[in-house]
Amino acid sequence: MKHSVSWATVSPEPAADSDRPETAAHLAIQKERVREAIASLPDSQKEVLALAYFKGYSHSEIARELDLPLGTAKARLRSGMQKLRNLLQDE
Repeated sequence: MKHSVSWATVSPEPAADSDRPETAAHLAIQKERVREAIASLPDSQKEVLALAYFKGYSHSEIARELDLPLGTAKARLRSGMQKLRNLLQDE
């Protein structure tokens, strides 16, 4: 891989209203839920999601970067997003 992205190195964006304790606590809980959900994904899905959302790669760029067929790259992105959506839905 030429350009690997690790989820551990992604720094969260500062929240505009994080001065309020209840807002900061809520954001911390949300961030932890997202990190746990991402950690539960297969590495292949984490990799394509990181390239798409943190590097801004297109489907074809991801396929080329990871030496995958275009359909495989798209399927991994779609599956990863579906799993995250299911994991992060309010109970």
